[in-house]
Amino acid sequence: MLILDESEKFDIKGMLQKNTISYDIKMIMEVNKNPSTSDMETYNPKTFTTEDIEKIVSSYPLSEKIGMGVMFITEALNKSAEEAVFHLVALNMGTKQVLVHERFSEVPQGFGVGNFWAGAIYKIVKGMKKKGYKTMKAKY
Repeated sequence: MLILDESEKFDIKGMLQKNTISYDIKMIMEVNKNPSTSDMETYNPKTFTTEDIEKIVSSYPLSEKIGMGVMFITEALNKSAEEAVFHLVALNMGTKQVLVHERFSEVPQGFGVGNFWAGAIYKIVKGMKKKGYKTMKAKY
């Protein structure tokens, strides 16, 4: 919700170089209710592969969605290593085909738990807005 509440700071529209975008996070909010945090804790860090990302996306209930969707999928929030790892994913919501998949690792920053981890997303958005979008556009 922080990204939506502070949409000027977390300039997803600017990151994607779009004049308008719409936010629809109902499905993600529902999906995020299900996992148990005990299933997420590990001492053996895992790096998501493209196949892992495709499996995650294929599990999303997108039957009523059309068009392109963009989301961040969290791989790791590791406070002791001071590392937050996110995957930026763009997908065809009708087919669940992953069109863009990029992995980002950033040092979190900020005060409070939510702001601390959101600081890493802020850095990703800012970097993409400056030069990353052009690089990804050329790649894909």
